[in-house]
Amino acid sequence: MNLAVDSTPPGTIALISQCARQNVTLPCSLEAFMDMFLSNDASFQISRYQKEQIMDKQISYSKWKKRQNADRFPPIFDRDVNFIHPLNNTVGPSQAKTNRRQCFQRFGTLGATLQNTTVVQGVPGADCFQVVDRWIIQSSGDSSVDLSVYFQISFSKFTMFKSLIQKNVKAETKKWYHEYSRFLRRALQEDDKKEEVNAPSPLVSSDSETENISEEEETKPTSWKDLALPTTSPTLLAVVVVLCLLALQIMHLQRATSSMQEKLVALQQQNMELATLMKELIATKKC
Repeated sequence: MNLAVDSTPPGTIALISQCARQNVTLPCSLEAFMDMFLSNDASFQISRYQKEQIMDKQISYSKWKKRQNADRFPPIFDRDVNFIHPLNNTVGPSQAKTNRRQCFQRFGTLGATLQNTTVVQGVPGADCFQVVDRWIIQSSGDSSVDLSVYFQISFSKFTMFKSLIQKNVKAETKKWYHEYSRFLRRALQEDDKKEEVNAPSPLVSSDSETENISEEEETKPTSWKDLALPTTSPTLLAVVVVLCLLALQIMHLQRATSSMQEKLVALQQQNMELATLMKELIATKKC
């Protein structure tokens, strides 16, 4: 199965070949993964991992926003991330300001992709490169997903620090995702324990408690679903694609018809002008 972001953001690269993590199986559904880790109100935000494990500071995530003027299906959602990342350097700056653009696409029940484009500031050679990594989140049924992450370092100009940058970025990226995989598993275990503790006992639950639970479920915010991400089946997706193609053909025919009508009007105008000239010529000869 090949899941990839349809539209590569400006400045990024399409070929992402280096593997950071491959086929990390997580015991949760695709919907649960998105709700817990990627939604605007996720209980285990990526920022939480950055703050607790990586020790990043001044972390800010914007809200997911649907990309405008992009004729793509499924739609693409973007958000911006800013933070200050600590550096374990004996010489040079101890931290670096980091900007990241995230692009998300969901492919119905099959899976989703998350692409990160990261730019660092304030370190030697920082203006010469960017790091692009892509998450491939594949659904393995109703109870598990497989996560793979690939990355690539893109250089925009020459720098004498290229080999050093490649070495450090490769090592840090692999370590980051290795620890993040452990964070995901711990989060899922913690969530399971919460569900067990909060699970109502059928022997002591009353009708009023059941009604309260139902009301809470109805009023519970569904922030991730508010993004209107498509959850279409492959069959429905195929039907939508066919309908889109038909709509394009109809638009093309309408434009062609309009063009023909304009040409007919022009010909009629020319015929009228010719008829007028003929009448003038005939009248001149008679005189």
